[in-house]
Amino acid sequence: MPKKLYIGLTLSSSLILTACGSNVSVKDVEESTDELNTSLEEIVEANHQLNDLELTMDDQFSTVLAEDKELTTLQDESASVMENISERETTIENINDSIESINTQAETLQNYEGNDLPEDTIQQISDNFLDFTQQIETYQERYIESLTTQKKYLQEIVSEEATYENFSDGIETVNDDYHDLQEQTYALDDQFIEMDSQINELKTLLAEASSDTSDSSQAESDNEQDAEEDESEDTEATESDEEIEPETDFLTLNYDRLLTIPNHFPQKFVYDSGVDIPYPEDGVKGVYVTAHSASGSRMEYLTDLMNKTDLNSMVIDIKDDHGNITLNLNSDNELINEMTVDMIDAKELMQVLEENDIYPIARMVVFKDTLLAKEKPEWSFTRSDGSLWSNNNGDSFVNPYLSEVWDYNLEIATEAAKLGFKEIQFDYVRFPEGFENYDKELNYGHGHYGDDDEDVINMKFRNQAVTDFVSYAREQLQPFGVDVSVDIFGYAAVVRETEGIGQSFPGIAKEIDVISSMIYPSHWGLGNLDIAIPDLEPYNVVNNYIQIEAEILDELGEDAPSTRPWLQDFTASYLGAGNYKNYGAAEVTDQIRALADNGVHEFLLWNAGNTYSEGATYTFE
Repeated sequence: MPKKLYIGLTLSSSLILTACGSNVSVKDVEESTDELNTSLEEIVEANHQLNDLELTMDDQFSTVLAEDKELTTLQDESASVMENISERETTIENINDSIESINTQAETLQNYEGNDLPEDTIQQISDNFLDFTQQIETYQERYIESLTTQKKYLQEIVSEEATYENFSDGIETVNDDYHDLQEQTYALDDQFIEMDSQINELKTLLAEASSDTSDSSQAESDNEQDAEEDESEDTEATESDEEIEPETDFLTLNYDRLLTIPNHFPQKFVYDSGVDIPYPEDGVKGVYVTAHSASGSRMEYLTDLMNKTDLNSMVIDIKDDHGNITLNLNSDNELINEMTVDMIDAKELMQVLEENDIYPIARMVVFKDTLLAKEKPEWSFTRSDGSLWSNNNGDSFVNPYLSEVWDYNLEIATEAAKLGFKEIQFDYVRFPEGFENYDKELNYGHGHYGDDDEDVINMKFRNQAVTDFVSYAREQLQPFGVDVSVDIFGYAAVVRETEGIGQSFPGIAKEIDVISSMIYPSHWGLGNLDIAIPDLEPYNVVNNYIQIEAEILDELGEDAPSTRPWLQDFTASYLGAGNYKNYGAAEVTDQIRALADNGVHEFLLWNAGNTYSEGATYTFE
């Protein structure tokens, strides 16, 4: 909290010392000192008013974008955010009265001549205040320039020609300009400190000039009391504003961005990738495609499969299970470029997909990322000897608690959206399996989750971190017009909250557009879902599961995402004799029929080799 300017100058009203050879008396100097103090307080108060208005601008900006789709209230300047700018214009211009008053009082001090007060010191203080008003006037001009930048931006985005780049780049321009203004405000605060010191010096000189010792003593006593009050205020400010840096004594700064990307992103500013592939009318019916398949001869087979059946979508690896980024994102991020293997020609891929009306979904493996963990072990989990942790398969994970990991993945997702993918599907959005069994033995950062190791090592914070990531991802990807989906264990819906890996089914579901539960019959243990040997009963597995999931989605109401489960199109012979069956068209059809019988008509098929069963039925009325 900035310190209130207050100078406790109290001299006896009977004290009138007349300077020899001058019309400006010591009493005049005293009155000028009081007026200077008042004028400075007025400017500080104006700064507080400006700051209060600045803090409301982003909310007003978001409101007009959400409520006024055509942005007509920006054009006619009736929007609250435009009124905010006008009010600040008036406030900054009204400082002129205070500036004029300071100049008048400084000129009064300049005319002092006499022996009661040191003329040279009074003259210097006068000059300092005159210089100060010039700095205030310069700051006024700079502030008005900043308001002009803000107003110009709001007027420009009304234009029919305004694009996503105009919208987002303009926000950055406004924020950069505002940040520069805040730095100047911080520098100006130093001048207020100096002017405060000058007034205190005048106060001291006037007290010393008093011939009445008792009055002088009283003034000194008052001064000491005022100093104690100021010190107390300083202490309170330090205690209450401990987290704010840098600190100021008089002026208030806003350390946040003036404008941010709103939650309700205006449709007219959604990024246009130039790839026109509409959402399938009958819903997504898709298959998994590796980067090798997407970039090789197998793509012809998969495209033909789409054209000859009711399948219409491809989920394509753009960041695989090891952390390889499979296509050139044209990124400036050296770390991303280092992890890029550039297998897929994105332009050629999108051309093929667009020509064949195949809906493109970008699959990104998020926290399972051995390559990134090796490059950035501080972003991962390490053992007590400093070595990088990995599971029994040699796979390492990066840490879901860390914002650096979030931003790395979100930059990849953003660039994929710009290339033309219509949906970003996040997989392995979790901690490693069994993490609760060895988390206490590992070293890793906790970000802002929990106060200490004991707090962080529990389900609550793991679930919160993973849920926060998907919420953040959806918010950041909103300007690019893509849906956000998440692959999740079907088991997570059964238990709702997974203690070890940090997947809260309800928590994640309400933050995304599509949820894709992995409900492969082979992945359920014996007896799960009330089925003795799940892999032998594909219809019953899907039927029993989808009813459990539907209860959760019903509870979420309007916050519920669409459901699009992953289904099994592979044979799980690794389960051993008697525990598996060969999967083909009939088994795939059974799973799809089970979904349709429960009102679900979207699905994804998984086969690691991208060889899908011929003759399955993909659509049921």
